[in-house]
Amino acid sequence: MGRRSSSPILLNYCKTISTTDLNNAGMLTSNRGTIKGILTWTRRGVKMGSMGVVVVSGHHAPAYAEFAYSVAKIPITYRVNLVALPSNLGKGQIWYFTCPVTGVRCRKLHLVGSYLFHRSAFQGVIYELQTWSKKTRSEAKLPAYRNLFIDRVISEAYSKRLRKTYRNKLTKRYLGFVKRLDKLGVDEGQW
Repeated sequence: MGRRSSSPILLNYCKTISTTDLNNAGMLTSNRGTIKGILTWTRRGVKMGSMGVVVVSGHHAPAYAEFAYSVAKIPITYRVNLVALPSNLGKGQIWYFTCPVTGVRCRKLHLVGSYLFHRSAFQGVIYELQTWSKKTRSEAKLPAYRNLFIDRVISEAYSKRLRKTYRNKLTKRYLGFVKRLDKLGVDEGQW
């Protein structure tokens, strides 16, 4: 009889769904009733799977998202409650899932096994960076890996979601990228 695998499940490679995905699909607007759609998972441009989503929001009943997909040809359908809280900036609201297992309010659910839950609902799951040894992490700062990390930081700095200024002041996140690139010895004119 074979042994159970002792290697952990890496969350970096699990299928996920976030409130941002639903918002980008136009499904998270308060008091619009029932909105249906299909979300697909892709990795490096290859379709890995799809899921039917129904979002119900209204004045009288609590909002929820109903997911319909199949795992190993077994159809799975269930609901996850949604909560909308006012933004800390005072503009609009931010949507959260409520994990059916832990009750944790979160913005991302991971598909491990058959169901989408918050990462704290699973045992033995970690991020890839947590598998790296201290030596590997320190080697990442060496010149051999330097270009890889510079490219990653620059791509994050150029992402659509990065806001460089807010009320004519540089944001903390943007200043963090500048600080990281300075630490790596990259001038701002190069990126």
